[in-house]
Amino acid sequence: MDKIKEFSLLLHQYDISLVIDDVGTGSNTFDNIKHSLPYVDKIKFAMQNLRMEGHAEKIPDYLSFWVQQAKKYCLDVVLEGVEDCKDQLLAQKFGIDIQQGYLYGKPAMPQ
Repeated sequence: MDKIKEFSLLLHQYDISLVIDDVGTGSNTFDNIKHSLPYVDKIKFAMQNLRMEGHAEKIPDYLSFWVQQAKKYCLDVVLEGVEDCKDQLLAQKFGIDIQQGYLYGKPAMPQ
């Protein structure tokens, strides 16, 4: 926790956002990160992680929970894994403006 506070202060001095990636999956459960939320600017919710685990049907409920947490802590939400128009509509339903995924382009090496 001390490192999070230290990085938050340092990055914010230079207007750099601190983001927690893959909330709700892996070790980034709410219980594991809730104490960090007051020190970050954004959380990233990765739909593709739930899809790969075979739990795509849980995405709306999980997303609803994380959007509520973001509102509580005044955070932006980034929605990862936006693959099609249905995913865009889901983001719109939850008021998520920041999105990334194959719908917008595949990762590529800079040239």
